[in-house]
Amino acid sequence: MYVEDLKEVLRTNIHTTQKRYAHGRLRMEIQLFLQIAGFTANRPGALLDLCYRHITASVLRDQGGGPNNFLLEFTFEFTKDYLGAKDM
Repeated sequence: MYVEDLKEVLRTNIHTTQKRYAHGRLRMEIQLFLQIAGFTANRPGALLDLCYRHITASVLRDQGGGPNNFLLEFTFEFTKDYLGAKDM
């Protein structure tokens, strides 16, 4: 799946009223799992090191009265830039 397709799937999941979830947390979890799958597709081992402390979830209220927006922020603790360059 390309990034553009993933963006449309995520947008549809958040903004549609046709999908019903038993609990609002399920909608957030699906968003999280889809985003994580996009980030770690080429590094499946990075998913095993991910913890709740690496994720911040926020609800952004729409000032115009529309549906709320969810913001998921990740800390990239296990990336090369964060840990520094490896020795040759």
